[in-house]
Amino acid sequence: MLRTFNRALSRRCIAYVGLLVLCGASMSGCKEKSSVTNPTRDASKPTPSPQSKVTNDTDSATQDLRAVGTRVAAAIQAKDVSTLLLYESRDHRTEDEASLKDAKSSLYCYIFDSACIPDSKTRSVSEILSTARQLEIDVSVMRSPSNGQMFGLLLFYDKSRVTEAQLLSEDYRCSPQAFKEVASWHFVMSNGKWSATTILDYKTEGIC
Repeated sequence: MLRTFNRALSRRCIAYVGLLVLCGASMSGCKEKSSVTNPTRDASKPTPSPQSKVTNDTDSATQDLRAVGTRVAAAIQAKDVSTLLLYESRDHRTEDEASLKDAKSSLYCYIFDSACIPDSKTRSVSEILSTARQLEIDVSVMRSPSNGQMFGLLLFYDKSRVTEAQLLSEDYRCSPQAFKEVASWHFVMSNGKWSATTILDYKTEGIC
């Protein structure tokens, strides 16, 4: 179930990034213009619309998630486990807190130590960030058209090595190379806060 959720969300978020590129808009989404005016209202004061409310909400959510990304990057470099756990659902927090105290656990290795990852099929999140010459934190936010639920995606990668075209390519996103060059974290907006079911997409297919 979790893998299915992450796969669907990855594709929807990447498609959303592509849409933003086509629209020439910011990460908050494409802004629609309306020529409809209220004749009884001062023309210098645009009539508020549901669309503008949605745009403002998405802008705010994007800024919040960008701040989360900055804090997460700093926490990974400092091995600040407490900060990382703040964004994980309470269902797994206790178990993962114990795992992150064990330098031999798979979760600890996944985040902090490439040397203990079996078969070296990927690099630790920490190594991806620390070796980046130009660390980029890419932020995507989308709202479900069916129920208004907001989803977010953070991508951490070396902008000097990974291109936007690669991130938009499914072949790249699902390749062994991507697992060594891009770290991801999917979020859901709940009660006005971003939260995740697992830390840094641990044991998921990442952005594939």
